[in-house]
Amino acid sequence: MQVTPVIVRGNYTIAQEVLLISLASITAGMAEELTVTVDATTTNDVNGVVVTGTPMTNEDAYGFEVYSVWSESTVDAKITEQLNTVTAYFEGYNYSVSIVSTNGTTISWVISW
Repeated sequence: MQVTPVIVRGNYTIAQEVLLISLASITAGMAEELTVTVDATTTNDVNGVVVTGTPMTNEDAYGFEVYSVWSESTVDAKITEQLNTVTAYFEGYNYSVSIVSTNGTTISWVISW
């Protein structure tokens, strides 16, 4: 029997989002900061490769779609679940999580500890 990975809920997107937010949080913590804002301009070094933004914060079609769902302009159960899952992950470690938008087209994560 062939096993097909479950990608309906966007586990790959969730994993990337959690990883990139975590890396930005570690960098901020090392600088003795207590809050980090992760948006389309945030950079993370992943094994020598600089990654800018995250799947959900980037200024591209998916990032715009995420903003549209977050701002309740459209409904997409998959994206809502992704937003809720990422939020719950960090809240599970007692981080404070806010989603904001400063440009009206994409989201930013604000994580505090």
